[in-house]
Amino acid sequence: MNLPTTLLRLRLVQLRRSISPAGVVVLLAALALVPFVVHRMVVHDPSQQPYVNGLLLLILLGWHQQRKDLHFVLKHIERPLSNIGSEYLLVALPVALGQLGTPAWYQALAVLAAIPVIVRIQPPVLARPRLRWIRSRIPAHLFEWKGGLQHAHPLPALLWLLSLAFCWLPILPLMLLWVLIALLVNTQADCEPRAMLLATSPDASTLLRRKLIGGMAIIALLIIPALIGATIFQPQLWWVHLFFLAGQLSVVGLAIMLKYRSYVPNEHLTGTEPLVTTAAVFSVMPGLFLLLLIMLLRERRVALQNLDTYFHGDPH
Repeated sequence: MNLPTTLLRLRLVQLRRSISPAGVVVLLAALALVPFVVHRMVVHDPSQQPYVNGLLLLILLGWHQQRKDLHFVLKHIERPLSNIGSEYLLVALPVALGQLGTPAWYQALAVLAAIPVIVRIQPPVLARPRLRWIRSRIPAHLFEWKGGLQHAHPLPALLWLLSLAFCWLPILPLMLLWVLIALLVNTQADCEPRAMLLATSPDASTLLRRKLIGGMAIIALLIIPALIGATIFQPQLWWVHLFFLAGQLSVVGLAIMLKYRSYVPNEHLTGTEPLVTTAAVFSVMPGLFLLLLIMLLRERRVALQNLDTYFHGDPH
């Protein structure tokens, strides 16, 4: 019997086309590090294990809720649910492997067992605009964030409220905010039409600067209130909160650069999602945001070259 690997092979092709060889190396290195980081975390503090598995479950549910290729996969790929489950298993397996040999290893097994249930959940169809008051205050050139809040509703609002409600706990608010940011940065995979690109900025450099400042401002406004509350209740962890803020801003900036590095008008980029997800994992590790900043600067140069084709030349 053939294994359900059609989607995985498709993702590999998209990955090779969307990111540089250095990005592939970073992605593979991150995947190899995840089991060791998770194992060290849960052994050092076993009370964090339910949070890790709960957040993993939220990530899988959020990913499934936001899938824009679900209709295509269900219609055109053989054994679609098995193929979707294989994708989710690949994401969850490194976290589960890191919990082998721990007293609560069965929690990770429960998350893996939940994957067949998750793939059968029908994402909600939004019949009317949501969060209109918030979305109306986001500038038009940041359309990705408007669409992301609309499409992922109500999960981002729920995660944000929970992060505020539990800001008195040492780690939980950071984990909730991390899932929130991981959901929102995937909105950077939607490419606007070329006409919108030319109408919003006079050149590539201005476009990237406006996107970068705007995206980072949105994320800062989302997470700073909970970080202030967490610092009030846990002042000894102020440096962790500071590194966390720097990490989340870095991953947002990198996601924007990766989008415009591979920008194609009116396309939804799926090849950059694995690298953005990996960057999100790196962003919660203190100090590793410096690696994200280096990647951001490197990808900015490539993004400028790609955008210049659309601003000053014939892309065809």
